[in-house]
Amino acid sequence: MARKDLLTVKETQTALSCGRTLIYKLINDGTLTKVKLGGSTRITAASIKKLVEGAAV
Repeated sequence: MARKDLLTVKETQTALSCGRTLIYKLINDGTLTKVKLGGSTRITAASIKKLVEGAAV
């Protein structure tokens, strides 16, 4: 499978095992970085990785 640099909100929900509301909260507080493509919101894989690595204790 090819590496993805941008994930949809739905893919991010699956990757982080959380809901849409939390994804948008993390975007709004700057934890996740979003990119707008037309009317679509994509989240950078790098910001997801940074969040997961920061949560690992």
